[in-house]
Amino acid sequence: MESHLHSYSLRQLKAVLRVAELHNVTHASKTLRRSQTAVTKSIHEIEKQIGLSLFDRSPRGLTPNKYGQIFAKRLSTIKRILDQANEYYQTHHSRPRPASHIPIFSMDVSARRMATLVSLAKSGDVKIAASEMALTPSAIYKFVRELEAQLDLALFERRTGGRLRPTEFCEYLLSNISLIFAELRYALEDLQSLDGQIVGSVTIGTLPSTRSIIVPAALDKFIARYPNISVSTREASHRQMTSALAAGDLDMIITGTRPLSPQPGVTTTHLCDDTLHLVARSDHALFKRRKVRVEHLNDSRWVLPPKTTPARHVYEAIMKETGLSSDMACVESNSVVIMRSMVLNSDFIAITSAQQTQIERNAGAIAIVPFELSDDAWPIGVLTRNNTELSPAATAFFKMLKEAADELPN
Repeated sequence: MESHLHSYSLRQLKAVLRVAELHNVTHASKTLRRSQTAVTKSIHEIEKQIGLSLFDRSPRGLTPNKYGQIFAKRLSTIKRILDQANEYYQTHHSRPRPASHIPIFSMDVSARRMATLVSLAKSGDVKIAASEMALTPSAIYKFVRELEAQLDLALFERRTGGRLRPTEFCEYLLSNISLIFAELRYALEDLQSLDGQIVGSVTIGTLPSTRSIIVPAALDKFIARYPNISVSTREASHRQMTSALAAGDLDMIITGTRPLSPQPGVTTTHLCDDTLHLVARSDHALFKRRKVRVEHLNDSRWVLPPKTTPARHVYEAIMKETGLSSDMACVESNSVVIMRSMVLNSDFIAITSAQQTQIERNAGAIAIVPFELSDDAWPIGVLTRNNTELSPAATAFFKMLKEAADELPN
């Protein structure tokens, strides 16, 4: 996360949000149980940090201007994220403390403290975290002890060699903190983009069936239109991707969406329809047969995704319906490079989406095995969080993604 975000105080941001909601410093100070002077100072400090006025001042009070409205919207999301974290805490603790007694839930901590917790969790080493955050080890120990006392929960377990490992609850809390930093970054990008210049960056997760055609096509269109916005792609397992999406480390995931049961916190948007095929190298012995039968395929060697992946579950269901054995010799890999290499350079066959091997098929190196699968549908979609809004840059990329999907040949 960007270090400049560490300088923000959630306590000050809460004051900005409350005044934006009530349009009155006096009323806001009463609900916050803070002095009017303190609330006014918080607003001034935040406006100074972002370099913009957020309110129109008048004798009747403070009314959020266009910047204040968009900023307050993101702050509302941050508050909602913390409210949800508190609900999780209240449900999973046998004797939970009130949120008002836990500053991290009531927006009464600094972003720097939250960043310290993230740094400690990532390194597992107090000295490393202290160096990264320019703090003393004793200051970090003190903060962690205070937070554990407020929550009445352990946040770290001591492992071999003195390393610290986050507890299950701490992992959940860290995911929410990461998402809060993402929302704060989006808030600043929103403000900069209000005057017509989209800024920021986009981070997307891609799964194998989308990396060959649709993602490169969308990237090409996007960079041509927005050359000053950086885009990075990440490749990992579906489970790792969805965890990163929930934490705000990814803006979206482009993937095959079958079969995806409704996932908490995720919205699926359909982009296009692809088709599943069996593929092999063009001079494979299978192509010499008049008709490829089930027994021929059962005698073949396969390269398939790992059993833990959603794609493998789909493939196995289709193979079972088609009469193919699930006991055939196979190599398990989620790597597109390995799958293509195994198919191109040996007698292995694979189930893939048409887009995944389109380049090799156009070059005549790989061909579709003439065998009908029981169900060859493979919809492609994009997964986004449903509890936050995309940043301006991610919104622009999402639009290019849809355009790229619409322009794909049927």
